[in-house]
Amino acid sequence: MSLWSSPNQHEILCESPGTKLLILLVLVAGSTAIATMEPIKKSTDYQFGTTTGAEAVSRQDTSEANMHASPSPVITDEIKIVDSQGHPRIIMSAKSGNPVIRLLRANGVPSVEVLLDSTGHPAVQLANPDLTGPTAALAVDDKGTHVKFDRPGGASSYLFLNNAGESGVVFVDANGVRRLNVLVGPDNDAKIERFGSDGKPIPQLKP
Repeated sequence: MSLWSSPNQHEILCESPGTKLLILLVLVAGSTAIATMEPIKKSTDYQFGTTTGAEAVSRQDTSEANMHASPSPVITDEIKIVDSQGHPRIIMSAKSGNPVIRLLRANGVPSVEVLLDSTGHPAVQLANPDLTGPTAALAVDDKGTHVKFDRPGGASSYLFLNNAGESGVVFVDANGVRRLNVLVGPDNDAKIERFGSDGKPIPQLKP
């Protein structure tokens, strides 16, 4: 026989004091369970979120540490850097025993060279893409320091300061003949020396 077989029986059960008390207890227990689970759910969500954020920060710290770590050195006697066409444009080499850096034009001809000789003296050489134009060089050697300009055909000029303390400017004509010196000696004596087209000195001019 069904518990809810007749409307009259249903009314009788609902009106019973024991039944009303049971229903009230069920409702109170259900409300308490829902109220208790909601903070737990929020707390769990927060904890998951905190764990995920910590993992992200940890990964970022690890990545930054790897970025700042010293890379292993590349050991070789020559490095060539090529352009998008595969042409060598920069060469860094020590094959000869002396270091050199060359910047190359597209045709492979050096345009800039930075050199260090076996005695440790440096030099910088600047080529001219115009084959008829002058070139330039800056050098330190066992005599002193020099800045020299050369033009194909023989003309040149240079500025120097030697180890003895003398400085000057020298001019050479298109035939390769020295024509003029402007000098200041270590004793602060200044003079101008002129030379004829045959290279012979012309009487000194007082500055």
